[in-house]
Amino acid sequence: GAWAGASATILVVQYLVTHLSVLAYLRRSHGVRADVLCAAGVLAFPIGVLLLDLAMFLEPLTLLRELSSLGCANADRLQLFLPSYRATRVILEACLESLPQAALQLHIYIQVARGRAS
Repeated sequence: GAWAGASATILVVQYLVTHLSVLAYLRRSHGVRADVLCAAGVLAFPIGVLLLDLAMFLEPLTLLRELSSLGCANADRLQLFLPSYRATRVILEACLESLPQAALQLHIYIQVARGRAS
């Protein structure tokens, strides 16, 4: 019940923070207009983050280079962006997943120590 809700909330927060950091990057690097950025923010969550995660997964397989050879205009920009995206994801995952996991483990330990484990 409560732990499942907390886990789902933490997962959504992680994707939301990642999404907001990508939007901030777009604003800084490309000067995207505020209305376009707002529309992208509403329409691309969580699909945009999931697609970037997929691109991050495909990068070591050298499949992103194939996009360049197929004529994809933004493939080079994507390859330049992915290392910083990966770093952001690693930091967010470490903070937003390990702290709640530690809290859950502490809760379990306290319940077992008190003899109330079910």
